[in-house]
Amino acid sequence: MPSYKVTTPRFYGGKLYGPGTRRPILDTEEKFKKLPEGLVLLKGETATQAKARRASEANSVKAAEKSRKADEVDVDSANFLGADGGSVVETL
Repeated sequence: MPSYKVTTPRFYGGKLYGPGTRRPILDTEEKFKKLPEGLVLLKGETATQAKARRASEANSVKAAEKSRKADEVDVDSANFLGADGGSVVETL
């Protein structure tokens, strides 16, 4: 799916694209046969960038898993029922 940087305001698919608009990048299903004026083809992700992105994602998953395990230990160690486990019934 090619992406294009829009350098001059233009409409595509009923939506306004342009450098100062909400949509500065145009994503299309297929490449244009002839590149229209005001569009610049963006290069895809390089192998080095993909490797760095995957490493970052893996690190964040590991950190989230570590945090989840620490939270489980904290929740398991919390005792809201008292030292006897809440087996004592108080009568008034």
